[in-house]
Amino acid sequence: MATQRMTGPKKNPKGKELLQASLALVRQDRSIVLLPVVATGGFVVSLALVTGVFAGIGALVAQGAESWFVIIGLIFGLFLASFVTITCSVAVVFAATERMEGGDPTVGSSLRKAWTRRRAILGWVLLSTAVGTVLGIIQDKVPAGWLVSLLGEAAWQVATWLALPVIAYEGLGPIATVKRSSVVLTQQFGSVARGMVRFGILFAGWFFLSLALIVGGVLLLAKTPVPALGALSVFVGVVVLLAVSIYLSVVNLYLRTVIFRFATGRPTPDLGVDLASVL
Repeated sequence: MATQRMTGPKKNPKGKELLQASLALVRQDRSIVLLPVVATGGFVVSLALVTGVFAGIGALVAQGAESWFVIIGLIFGLFLASFVTITCSVAVVFAATERMEGGDPTVGSSLRKAWTRRRAILGWVLLSTAVGTVLGIIQDKVPAGWLVSLLGEAAWQVATWLALPVIAYEGLGPIATVKRSSVVLTQQFGSVARGMVRFGILFAGWFFLSLALIVGGVLLLAKTPVPALGALSVFVGVVVLLAVSIYLSVVNLYLRTVIFRFATGRPTPDLGVDLASVL
């Protein structure tokens, strides 16, 4: 695969072509789709394990102390689970990078590279947890707090949309990561908006298909004497929804990586799409 930046304009691609480029990359790295699965499993195991350990300690320390230790366990468990999730997401960014640079990424190689950014990831998890806690307090304690929290969450998501590529490529501290992500996003806002609109349309189509299968299956379960068909429909709908969500989460990170590489002057792959025209 060629890795040089495109030079002369070939056509005038928009969000559709940008999304197609990301999909083309992911199709070459199908094993990387396992990383979100690893992240989900790691999240559940980390949360359950840490919470269970603290609950056991509480039971040994004093009668009636279990509830406090469970709360402490939940806090530490969520922190560890978030660390695992972000590490896997950064690994996906490294996988996209290796593919665009002509390599052949694997789950193992991507995770090893992500581990080199563990300090940056740790700082990011701390900041993200703090922001989420503050927004939760605002929602519960401030008049019209739900609206303030909603707007704050939206602003945070926008400002940090490129945070994972920043962590992978530059290994900055959490505050610097937010600033860097915001600057690059501002410079490339049009391309991000177009790409995400297309991404949203693609996800919405699969989401409604899955929802139709699930709802149709529930109706069949309730109104037919043979529930097997309804159960099968619900099962297929849930499987499709989970599979598409996992797959598109990888596509989303590849898309962010493509945009970040171009915006920061790094080579982008020649996939028959003139990124210079869309970005």
